[in-house]
Amino acid sequence: MAEEKSVRELIEDVVRPVFRPGAVVQSSDMQGGLLLAASWRLGVQRMDNWSREIHLILPPEVVERYAKLNDKGKAKANANLVSYVRLKLETFRPEHDRPRFLLPPVEVWAVKFEEVFPK
Repeated sequence: MAEEKSVRELIEDVVRPVFRPGAVVQSSDMQGGLLLAASWRLGVQRMDNWSREIHLILPPEVVERYAKLNDKGKAKANANLVSYVRLKLETFRPEHDRPRFLLPPVEVWAVKFEEVFPK
């Protein structure tokens, strides 16, 4: 029998494909919530430099509600979360001028409960 995926794994699986191919997406628990960090190489001219890092933060109330949903509810929440990330990516500028030996800047996207579970 296959082991059931955790909420963290389920959400990471939903969000990962939204980012560009080759993006590194990592997740970690964050005081009952969830942090997804995403970044990617900037391209041929700046091959050694990474993009600004996106920190997608899902608060505990989102993670708790998501865990209680049935498959239909999860599908709806997944669609809302994907829409949110796509909308944010439209105005995201991954380039920066920090040298490659320094950590890239971080952009925080704090997801609100209403964005995943609208009324």
